Amino acid sequence: MKKLFFAVLGVAFLAGNVVAQDYDKNIYGVRVGLNAAKLTAGDDGHSTTKPGFHIGGVYERLLMPSKPLYLETGLNLTLKGSGGTMSDVRLSALYVEIPIMVNYKFYAGEHWVFYPSAGFYYALGVGGTCDANFLGANDFYTVDSFGKNGILKRSDFGMRFAGTVQWRRFSLSLGYEFGFINVGQDLKLDTSNLEDDDTQFLNRMGVSDAKTGNFFVSIGFHF
Repeated sequence: MKKLFFAVLGVAFLAGNVVAQDYDKNIYGVRVGLNAAKLTAGDDGHSTTKPGFHIGGVYERLLMPSKPLYLETGLNLTLKGSGGTMSDVRLSALYVEIPIMVNYKFYAGEHWVFYPSAGFYYALGVGGTCDANFLGANDFYTVDSFGKNGILKRSDFGMRFAGTVQWRRFSLSLGYEFGFINVGQDLKLDTSNLEDDDTQFLNRMGVSDAKTGNFFVSIGFHF
C-alpha cells in the first residue's frame, strides 16, 4: 500500500511538472489604446500632456521551457507630443516604435493571467507638426516636427514599464515610457511675415534638452 501511495504521488508530481511546463512558445496579438504624452525641455521646461493613441502588433517568445518568462516585442504606431505651455509649443509627433521587453506571467485560475513587463524601446519619428510662438508674435508658426527643418530629431530611445491583466484572450495594460536622449534640435524660422518686420531674416530657435514621456493604457487580443 505504501509503495502504491508513493507511486501515485510520483506520477502526480511528474504530471504536475508537465502541466507547469506547458507554456505557449509563441504568442501573437494586437493592441490599441490611448496616450497621455508630454515633452520636457531644459531646467524649467514644463509641458501639459497631449492626448494621443497607439496601435500595433505584439509578439512574445518563451525564453525558458520551465518558466513563463517571455521576450516581448512588436511594432507600434504611436502619437506623442506636447500639449503646450513649454515656450508656447503645441507639438504632435507620430512615431513608429519597437519595444523590447521581458515579462513574467502569473496564472490565477484557468483563465486569468497577470504579468509585469520591463525593457526598452526605440522610436523613429515619421510625421507631425509643431505650432510655436517663440517670438511672442500674434500668430503661431507651424513647422514640421521632424526633418531638417523640424523641431525634433527623428530617433528616440528610452525605457518602458507596463502591467497587464489578461482574461482568456483579452488583456488590459497600463504603463509608462520615458526617453533617455535629447530629441530637441535648433529650428530655423522665417519671420518675414511678422507684423512688425518688413525684411526677411532667420532666427535660430529650438527646444533644448527635450525628452519624451508617455503614460499609456491599452486593450489587446491574443490569437
